[in-house]
This record gives sequence, structure tokens and C-alpha cells, in this order.
Amino acid sequence: MQTESAQIILVDDHQLLRKGLIKILNANGFTDIIEAANGEELLEILKNTSPDIILLDLYMPKMNGFESIKHIKKVNPHAKVLVVSMLDDKVSIIQMIKSGVDGYLLKDSDPKEIIEAIQIILEGGNFYSSMVNERLNSVLLDNDYNKDQHILSERELEFLTYASSDLTYKQIAEKMFVSVRTIDGYRDSIYQKFNIKTRIGLVIFALKNKLINYFEI
Repeated sequence: MQTESAQIILVDDHQLLRKGLIKILNANGFTDIIEAANGEELLEILKNTSPDIILLDLYMPKMNGFESIKHIKKVNPHAKVLVVSMLDDKVSIIQMIKSGVDGYLLKDSDPKEIIEAIQIILEGGNFYSSMVNERLNSVLLDNDYNKDQHILSERELEFLTYASSDLTYKQIAEKMFVSVRTIDGYRDSIYQKFNIKTRIGLVIFALKNKLINYFEI
């Protein structure tokens, strides 16, 4: 898919910010854009359309971003979501990542970074700004992984390392010289062993328990 042909829903209660972001998107070839001022409007739109990506603010009236994510995942669990927020606190970032969003940016990010994030997410990857990565690194300090209780195979560890990068599952399969179905098996096995439900959960688990090197992914 040509990423520029993607349909985008932009959800933010500040009209001035929406219009400014639309100009940036249009200038980079993204023209199919639907606006919503809050989560309630978003859910009404989702009844009739399935966008390629949702750009979502967190603090909005009627239904904020935190509540919206829960409903989005019920209606369309595979929806791509990029949070664009002023919130830079650890709790909000971790909460959003655990909810399964595909990216997190601050509203004062460079326009080029926003376009890059959208393109990477549309291609199947994840994108978090350098600030978000710093916040994540600061909370990944404890280690509650019992290596004697839960044994990962060598191939599962290899998969976990690749899964913590921006590679798609198809690309991971090619690097590991196995089928996509085999990759799905590695993923589901780790999900079951550690009660993980999303790819972001895999990354947090791997980093938290020092199974991969944070600075090499």
C-alpha cells in the first residue's frame, strides 16, 4: 500500500491544532483525513469506516484518549493508533503502550518526525520519540523474570530480539529462515508463558527482564 493513500482519523479537541496538522499531512501527500473532536465522535465515525491509522490526543472532553483506546480495541482490535499528546509522564506513556498503541509522540515534535511515525506504523512498525524511549528506559529497572520457572528456547529468544525492533513479522520470518506461521508460533508461545497480549507487551517484558539490550533495538 502506498502510505500516502492511507485514510487517517485525526482526533483532538483543539480545532486550531487539527487544522495545522492537516496542513502538514496534506503537504506530505496525505489527503484522506477525517476529523473528530473527542472519543465519542471517533466511535461514531468508526461505525461506518475502518481507517488505516488514528492520530489520537489523550486529554479531550466527553471521552478522552484513555477511554477511547479501550473502545477502539473492542471495535477494531487491529486498528493502528498513534498518540499525539502533550503528556510526557511515565504513567501515561506506559499505560498507552500497554493498551496496544503503535506509537507515541509529543505535540511539539518536529513535523518530519510525525510523518516518519505515520509511515513506519502504516508499514507495520512501531514508533516512539526519543523522549518516550528515555521514559521507558528509566522505569525498566526491576527484574521479576524467573529464568528457572519459564524457559525460553534459543529460537524464542532470537525471535524476541527481532520482535523488539521495527521489523514486521514477515521480515522477522525471512531473517530467521522460517515461515510466518512458525513466527506466529514463537509469538503465541511467549504470549501464553508470560500472559502477554500485544507486541508492545513483548518489548516491555524483554527490556524489563534484560533479555535484550535496550540500546541495540
